Amino acid sequence: MKKLTVILLVALMAVFALSGCAKAGEKLAEQVMEKVIEEAAEGEGENVDVDIGDEEVKITTDEGDEINIGGADIPDDWPSVVPVHPDIDIQTSFKSTSDGKNNFSISAMYGGSGEDLFNWYKSELSGWDVVSEFSGNDDSGKSYSLNVENGTYQVSVLIVESDDDQEVMLILNATEM
Repeated sequence: MKKLTVILLVALMAVFALSGCAKAGEKLAEQVMEKVIEEAAEGEGENVDVDIGDEEVKITTDEGDEINIGGADIPDDWPSVVPVHPDIDIQTSFKSTSDGKNNFSISAMYGGSGEDLFNWYKSELSGWDVVSEFSGNDDSGKSYSLNVENGTYQVSVLIVESDDDQEVMLILNATEM
């Protein structure tokens, strides 16, 4: 996944660049950007498939790793035992495999309070072993984190709420043990 950092940055630029393209040139621009990203990956020793759609980019490696940026969904094969709040707006999602173990991650925005979202996750993961739990305030806002495991997966929940309570971001990660 380290090699994909450059590719990821190029993909992000593609999303923003394509959001301003006129319909007539949009398909051609998508094809050009897909080729640029694939060639950047090849230069890093990776073989990837790139699919650029309306304000989203999906990159899939030969190893099955997936990166979705913009308009993202829950990654394929997301573990059913790991809850995903139904009212989040997923911004990015990742799936990778390392040493034969899957790692899944999503980042999302939430329209309610960070505390409510945190309490939902605490309730949904209440049967899991708690590794750590934290909540706090500072000048930049409120933050909450919960790390749990069940013998099969380690799950980390990070919630950050802006100081004006206007934005709540969730980062949810599930890793096979």
